[in-house]
Amino acid sequence: MSLGLLIVNHLAASIRFIKSLETKIKAKVEAIRTANALEAAFLSDSRKPLRRQRETA
Repeated sequence: MSLGLLIVNHLAASIRFIKSLETKIKAKVEAIRTANALEAAFLSDSRKPLRRQRETA
């Protein structure tokens, strides 16, 4: 196998690895955003007066 082909294969593998990391990071960011949105919704709901919470439950 020639040196040029080895370099090309290595670069292709590196690009695939970086893209997979990018996908994992994007998934984690989305999970954090969802968790933050749920937490904000819960906190805003828990700040309502107790009487109002019973009406909505």
